[in-house]
Order: sequence, then structure tokens, then C-alpha cells
Amino acid sequence: MNLMQAWRDSLKLFAPQNCKTFALVTVKAVIDAYKLMLQYWWLWIGIMLAGGLLTTILKPITFLWFTKVAVLLVAVRHLLFFLLCLAMRPSVGLKTMDYFRQYTLKFWYIILLALAFGIIGMSTVPLFLIFFTFFVLFVFDSDGAFESIGLSVVRAFVMLLYNLPLCFLVYVGLMSVNIVASLMALGLSIVLNGGEFLFAFLLYLFLVPIEIGILTNIYIKKLHEQSGLYFRQP
Repeated sequence: MNLMQAWRDSLKLFAPQNCKTFALVTVKAVIDAYKLMLQYWWLWIGIMLAGGLLTTILKPITFLWFTKVAVLLVAVRHLLFFLLCLAMRPSVGLKTMDYFRQYTLKFWYIILLALAFGIIGMSTVPLFLIFFTFFVLFVFDSDGAFESIGLSVVRAFVMLLYNLPLCFLVYVGLMSVNIVASLMALGLSIVLNGGEFLFAFLLYLFLVPIEIGILTNIYIKKLHEQSGLYFRQP
């Protein structure tokens, strides 16, 4: 496939009819993800919300506390990332607790990798979030062997490269929304003199499913349209 032609084709997603169809599919995927979160992770979400509310009431101000909260927020975001990639990826099986348990035990190293990248700030590198999401989805669609992990890196890079204009515009849109939402959460915490953890957690709960929903549907669409780029054809 010609690279320049692939770039032009990638932008066809923004054509009115294509964009409308993509948006409807994404909205449904995000709603389904919220339902799964409430069905299976309600206790964990409740504990985190209760902890956030408690920190708002107590208003701890030590540097050590804020350091711990910052690390915890990174862990929360990337655990959500892992679970939502599992929740939103195409699967013939039912997405029950057994499904999440099976994939978590099989691909536990993806959680550690996501946490490591989050702690060192790789998510701030332009387009890295999109590349890493594609990589994780390719890994989930593989047998998990070492060779498959290497192939998943290559396939994720190829998907990013052949859809670079689309990925760049999506990245700019996602980052813009994140910046505006983060500033709003920061403003609320300043006005209320606390609640940074609570607002950040609520922000993650709302935005991360939308981000992963958009990227997962791009992955599914491009995997179908450009399958010859990623897998050998018979």
C-alpha cells in the first residue's frame, strides 16, 4: 500500500457520513464500558472515591502526601487503561470476570509496562499514547509469546505510520480535551481548597473510557481496512 495514499485514506474518517458512523459506534462502546465498570469494578471505584472524599475533608498538605497521591493517580490511570482496553477490544467471548481475570493473569506484564511508562512520563511524548494503545491491542490479539510481542511493536508502529495524519489530529483533540478538563479540575480544587485527588479520579473515570473507545475503534477499523499491512495474506 502506498504511504501517501494511505495518509489520504486515513482522513476519510472525517467525512460527514464516516464520522457520524464512527461516533455512534464509539458512543455505544463507551456506554458499554461504563456499564462494565459499574458491574465489575464498583467496589474498587467506590473505595477510590471514598478515599478521594476523605482526602478532601482532611486536606493533608505535606509534600510526602502529594508525592504518594501523584504516584497513586498514575497507577489508577494505567490500571484503568489496561482494563478498558480489555473491555473495548473485539472479542467473541463474553466479557465476564473470568474473561478479565484470564487476560490479566496472561498479560500482567502489560500493566507493569504501562505503569513504568506512566511514571517516567512517556504519556507526554506526542503520539506515544496512540502507539502504545495499538501495541496493547495487538498483544491482546496474539498468543502472548515473546515473538508475538515483538511483532506487536512493529504492527503498532506500522498502523501509526500509515495513519499518521488521522492519529495526529486525534492526538491533538484528545490532548486539548485533557488540558481543558485538567484546568477545570485544578480550578475546582483551588476554589474548594482541596479535592485534587477526588477531581482527578473523577476526570479519569470520565475521560479514559472515551480516549480508549476512540483509539480502539480506529484500531478495529484500520485492522479491517489494511489487514495486509499487519498480517500475511494466504
